[in-house]
Amino acid sequence: MDEDSDCFVRRALWFNHSQLQRSKTRAPPINGHQYLYDVVQEAAKTPHAVCPNDVLQKIGNQQTIVIPNDDIPRLSRELVPTSEWQLQQVADFSHMRQLVERRRLLQDDTSHFNFPSNESEWHTFFFGGADEKNLPLLNLLLTINQPNLYAVLHFFVKWLEEGSIELVNDFTLRWLYAILACIELPLVPDSCSDMRELARRCHTERHRLIAESSDVSITPLSLLICIIGKYFQQFDLSD
Repeated sequence: MDEDSDCFVRRALWFNHSQLQRSKTRAPPINGHQYLYDVVQEAAKTPHAVCPNDVLQKIGNQQTIVIPNDDIPRLSRELVPTSEWQLQQVADFSHMRQLVERRRLLQDDTSHFNFPSNESEWHTFFFGGADEKNLPLLNLLLTINQPNLYAVLHFFVKWLEEGSIELVNDFTLRWLYAILACIELPLVPDSCSDMRELARRCHTERHRLIAESSDVSITPLSLLICIIGKYFQQFDLSD
């Protein structure tokens, strides 16, 4: 083989080709040099990259399946939030997260709060009564660790699905915005799934309000859709 033959990596073992006398009968190698020679000759006949013709058949069920979001009700063009508005909301949200992160770094690690230990207790913590509700204050949010934030987001999405809380509610919307502002990146798969479900529900609820000519503002719903779609890069769910 020519010493100048194309090679992607440095040769690990060197040997002198001119000193090898290999017959064309393809007899088994009788020493290490002949074995290495055969390996190099075989490698020279093999392309550097190949693509199987039956690649789709080999992949089979391992393929990534893209599920279209055709079930999401879309707004007519004149009702879709403008690109300028969406960019501004993403910028404001990003700035908010930076402030949260700075405050988190200054937070006393010894601060502690006995948070609920199960879903029922969390529901009471949030919606127990007019005098028992806890507003999403930053000092409170910063004492909730990330696993609990993931759990709280999941509970909110579950409660919305069950109908035990309403999405078009100032208290609910404030908490959802605050949770999104405090969840760290990168997202864990379960939280990403919960965010996507929340965005779908915002789409559905917004469409319902428009269809019913409700005087309730759809801006908070559009804001959550924008944050999840644009900031958290779930672009297929954005306006």
